Amino acid sequence: MTAITQVVREEIDSQTRNAAYTIVSGKGCTYFGIGAGIARIVAAIRQDEEALLSVSIVTSEVEGVRDVALSLPRVVGGKGVTADLFPELDQAEHAELERSASLLRGLFDSITLGSSPG
Repeated sequence: MTAITQVVREEIDSQTRNAAYTIVSGKGCTYFGIGAGIARIVAAIRQDEEALLSVSIVTSEVEGVRDVALSLPRVVGGKGVTADLFPELDQAEHAELERSASLLRGLFDSITLGSSPG
């Protein structure tokens, strides 16, 4: 098993951030991947698999940030998401997760608070 060093983390981060560009350069589009991801989630729900998937839903609190939607490992089955799994993180990983949650919360607030109702 490969140790998850800072170099490995940076490579995972880079591959994740650039996955769409890699897919577009090979296939010309990304919608097949999106469709496959949705099909996998639907199968987990339809077959009540209680599958471990990374899905994004509004979570009441993540690293002190309230009501934020972000992807985390979650158990998905016939009743939807039945459990959130928070992996053990070191101090730097906690800080990065809090930064991501805060960024997403701030972007959501800027969109919703900047618009007028009706």
